[in-house]
Amino acid sequence: MTLTPEEARALDCSVAEKIMGAVRLPADEHHPERWRYNDQNYSGIPSYSTDIASAWEIVTTLESDGWTTCITSSELGGADVTFTCIPGARGRCYSEATTIPHAICLAALKAVRKGELSELEKEESV
Repeated sequence: MTLTPEEARALDCSVAEKIMGAVRLPADEHHPERWRYNDQNYSGIPSYSTDIASAWEIVTTLESDGWTTCITSSELGGADVTFTCIPGARGRCYSEATTIPHAICLAALKAVRKGELSELEKEESV
């Protein structure tokens, strides 16, 4: 599936917030979209879902948190991306999409969600 510009932007926003730690700031008269991350304010966020250099920032972020990455060609002509976390209970997260950046975004969001669930399970068992 090819992303529409609106779908790509929504995915970019989810990645910015949930993976990269960005916080959406209130808009002002000069900046309809404002974000804060890495202790700086920005008028926009990278195009994670369509730009490979921006998507690679996601890979670097997850790898610094213990995930490994495997990117392969899809049998359907797109890309397969798998994030695996070993050791630990976070496990493996897989996604397939027509482009590598899109697949990275989808798999990364699954990985972060799985990590959040893992943390909740630990808290509940205490």
